[in-house]
Amino acid sequence: AITDHWITTWPWTEFSSFDVSNRTYRRLEEVELEGLPREDVFVYENRDPDTMKILAIKGSEPSHTGPRRHHIVSLFSDVSGDQMGFEETLTAAGKAGGLLSFAHPGRSTERNNNELEDYIYYFDNYNHIYGIDIFTRATFSDPERWPYSKELIAGLLNNYGPPDNCNWRPIWFTATDDFHSPGSSDRSFQIQLVNKIDEENVYGSLKNGSFFWVAKAFDKQAPSIESIEFRGSRIIVNGRGFDEVSWYFDNNIVHKGKTFEFFEHGSDDLFYVYFIAKTSDFSVEEGTGAMLGSQPFWVSKNE
Repeated sequence: AITDHWITTWPWTEFSSFDVSNRTYRRLEEVELEGLPREDVFVYENRDPDTMKILAIKGSEPSHTGPRRHHIVSLFSDVSGDQMGFEETLTAAGKAGGLLSFAHPGRSTERNNNELEDYIYYFDNYNHIYGIDIFTRATFSDPERWPYSKELIAGLLNNYGPPDNCNWRPIWFTATDDFHSPGSSDRSFQIQLVNKIDEENVYGSLKNGSFFWVAKAFDKQAPSIESIEFRGSRIIVNGRGFDEVSWYFDNNIVHKGKTFEFFEHGSDDLFYVYFIAKTSDFSVEEGTGAMLGSQPFWVSKNE
């Protein structure tokens, strides 16, 4: 999906009909588009997703700011949020069959305008909000976002608890490039797990949390997970392109290694766990290496 602030960039086959936005002119003046020839900025060429062998998905970025407001990645609908209130946008996207995720919660704008309780309110009241960014490309240039996002997500998971809670709902971890200028792509993205590459399967993989999230340097390959095995109280990760695996609960590393054994590495309080597989040279501060993360696995304790 190609998304932008307050506009649905769709369909790709009609890009040439788009107008240059005021934001583009401002970015030129502020040298945000350095490295891209000025004449190229104003060339909007049509693209045929079928010819490119890409599944193109309708999307936009409603960019509300202020108290209890948030930038949102909106997929599978025409709702851009332009000239709409924040909750009006959320409601309209749901009625249109769209899926939403919270964009870059660690950015200062969102961090200063939203509390954990605000996210809980929106997750409680809008079932089509499926996730929240745990990492974006800009996290590399603003490393404070990384611990903040992990702590926020831990707070959300703790609030909803295990699946046998009456108000339980899943929270999925998303990752995006938040592409703003040349050279800022291929740093943070998702790997969707689908049986067939079509809208129905991609929609389902997002809604059901069937995807990994990735953060990486330009010159690195993302780690690859070849299988996740469940054997009684064990979760075993097999893959390549990474040197270490860390398992998290409540924003703390509770074990390191490819195999997580609940009775050995868990506790009575633990009700979910997720893993991060990374190269030994991965560093948010230095922008090096590569990292891949899973979604939460909720632990079911049988008597």
